[in-house]
Amino acid sequence: HSHARDLLHCAVFALEKASRGSGFRWLQTSSDGCSRRLPFAHPPNQLCYSVLHRYSLSLTEAGAYQSALEICKILLSLDGSGDPIQALLLVDSLALRCPERREWLQDLWRA
Repeated sequence: HSHARDLLHCAVFALEKASRGSGFRWLQTSSDGCSRRLPFAHPPNQLCYSVLHRYSLSLTEAGAYQSALEICKILLSLDGSGDPIQALLLVDSLALRCPERREWLQDLWRA
């Protein structure tokens, strides 16, 4: 398991580095104030979704619920057309395990 965890951390590191260089800025807001999207329908983007989803599961197994929830929130914001990787299935259980995020969960379900 430790080798798989190390490879996963390397993949997340590579995504973070790629997001900061050469105009590939999917975690930032564009100059017009709109958040940038990473469409799941584009096959190369699916790897990014897969890595982030697996990373959130790994963080959950390690008991880092707050961090796992933040990764799920990123996953939910990447594709403007919905939830292609089913991150919402994790959000409720993670938010319930983070007392400071329970109000955020209620706001999410009201919206």
